Amino acid sequence: MAVETGKQIAQSFSTPEGIGNNVGQMVILGGVSAIDAPVAEAPVSPKPVPQTTMEPPATNSPAAGSTPASASGNTLKLPASMADELPAYQQAAQDGSLVKTQSSTLPRSQARQMWEDINGPVPDGFDVDHIIQRQHGGADDISNLQLKPSSLNRSQGAQAMHLNKADSYGTKYDSVDLQQ
Repeated sequence: MAVETGKQIAQSFSTPEGIGNNVGQMVILGGVSAIDAPVAEAPVSPKPVPQTTMEPPATNSPAAGSTPASASGNTLKLPASMADELPAYQQAAQDGSLVKTQSSTLPRSQARQMWEDINGPVPDGFDVDHIIQRQHGGADDISNLQLKPSSLNRSQGAQAMHLNKADSYGTKYDSVDLQQ
């Protein structure tokens, strides 16, 4: 499969012939992904980036869709629509790096500029999404970025904030659970 630019991914979302072709694939661009983008073959971009894949969460865990609880028992709740991000969140919980963060206290994100420097312009209707959201301790790092339709990205961020509103800033999470 050829590496695609964000523009090519967006075009495959918006064209009738793109819809239904290879839906459900995840395209990784420089450590970042466009989730469930219909993928069409395209020429290699001028800035080739190695492709990697993300495995779906294991279903043989004690409770599929969650990480095992540990001593502190703080569980981060995510909307079910974030299932593709669950493996990254589970790893962050295991590493002890999931913490409720007041986004307004963080420096302005450089994610869009970082993405565009590597992959070219962000297509209309898309956001550069943090796989681990900044409100959960996610970094402005290319390996933590992906393209996502704007409305979906903003909805998921608001839902995640609402699901964890009772937790104080600074709460460390050691497990993750998807909420219906």
